[in-house]
Amino acid sequence: QDDNTSNYIFGNINMTYKESLCNTNPYIYSFTKTYYVLDKLVRRNIIEKVGNDFYSMHALLKEQFVQISSKDNLLLHQQIAEEIEDKDYIETSYHYASCGRINKALAILIYNFDELISGGFCALILKQITSYKKLIQKDENEQYNLLLGKLLITRGEYDSAIKTFMDISTNNSQELTFDVHIQLSKCYEKKGDYSNAFKALENAQCIIEKDDKFKMALIDINKGFILCHQENISKGIRLCENSLPIVNSQPGISKNLVADGYNDLGWNYTVKGDYVKAVIALKKAVKLYSNNSRGVALAKIRIARIHWQKGELQEGLQEIDQAEELSILIGDPQIQAFALRQKNLILWTFGEFETALVGHRESLRKYSKIKDYWGIAASLENIAAIFYDLGNYERAISYIDNAIKICKKIEGATIEFSIENLSDECTKSFYSNFLTLLDKTYFNSDDRKNIYYSKAIVRREILTIVGYVNVTYHIYQNKNNNSCYCFIRDDVLNFKPYQR
Repeated sequence: QDDNTSNYIFGNINMTYKESLCNTNPYIYSFTKTYYVLDKLVRRNIIEKVGNDFYSMHALLKEQFVQISSKDNLLLHQQIAEEIEDKDYIETSYHYASCGRINKALAILIYNFDELISGGFCALILKQITSYKKLIQKDENEQYNLLLGKLLITRGEYDSAIKTFMDISTNNSQELTFDVHIQLSKCYEKKGDYSNAFKALENAQCIIEKDDKFKMALIDINKGFILCHQENISKGIRLCENSLPIVNSQPGISKNLVADGYNDLGWNYTVKGDYVKAVIALKKAVKLYSNNSRGVALAKIRIARIHWQKGELQEGLQEIDQAEELSILIGDPQIQAFALRQKNLILWTFGEFETALVGHRESLRKYSKIKDYWGIAASLENIAAIFYDLGNYERAISYIDNAIKICKKIEGATIEFSIENLSDECTKSFYSNFLTLLDKTYFNSDDRKNIYYSKAIVRREILTIVGYVNVTYHIYQNKNNNSCYCFIRDDVLNFKPYQR
């Protein structure tokens, strides 16, 4: 900070000090306003480690503040909190905590969580509530852990979030226990552990009243999303479709909850290959979201993916650029990695291999940091595809092998990567020949016309990272050595002839 800023702060502290000494009532407006503005400025700069001078400034501010008695100190914090309650949630929380009202301080942050995260305040809130820890009483600990866990999810620290939620006693109110199970399910789902994610939802179901249709609908929407990851796509979509009207009809319901449902339904339609319904659901989610940048970013990434799969690359880039800006603002590493990976899939399709390779490696780094194993496997697969395009088949096979190993290790996952049950060595040999033959045929039209002839057309269903996909195999045979290769034409994804 420059000297003018320092002089401004010191001058205001000095002015306020003099005014409060000359006035028998310390709650003069200038004192309350000055303390609120300067304390916020100085304290936040200390938290964000901007300028060492702010430490001495804050010390002077505190010294001025202790001129008032301890009782008046608490009253002043309460007065500031009440004056700014609808204007500045983070500072309101701080001042309520400073006058001993921790539950109120935590409740404000929990209630306005989506809006605050959308504003990019995750790191600030985390540091601020950490400072509350020494003030928290036993009956306030559960609410503190709920907020802490939600912040850790946003930061991609899923294991720490799970541990935090596990520390919350099950002897609390039904509402809190229900929220904990829902949050636990989200943690496991983001880690790719769909089995435990589903169990957490079943635990949530066990504690609600049988006639609580609203909470049951929330559970079913989450179950539907997980079922689609477990290849039970039709049932997953049916659960979401049946539950969304129930959630939407709940009086006073947050539109963000409804938007989350449409966001997940849109992804389920994408997995099924019904892109028209997918885009309708995802755009509806974007329209419904209120102060929820994470939800909007996720929906836009999914829309961009559909554009990419349909070959609408410019439209995909427009959506992904907007999503990337939002992901940087909110600081969610999983959304950042997802946006980065989808953007570089589009760049790869444009033929910008080197740029896409750098981008996929960065997304791999982000996925690895948060231990998102499905994301790691998908990034490895993307990198393998680029090395294949660059003609480096050994490295392509190495990356694919690592992706397969990770998929096999994910708990509850059943992955068969190759068309048949091939051994590792056989898989390597198969892909080496496969990739070599593809290069000869796709990039040399004369060879394709003169050496190969069409042998058969076969409809097959293969399992991909996004579920089962129906494809057409055009099998070609070499006239000279009788070797064969398969050209996969996917009508669902609208691949053009001879497009890899």
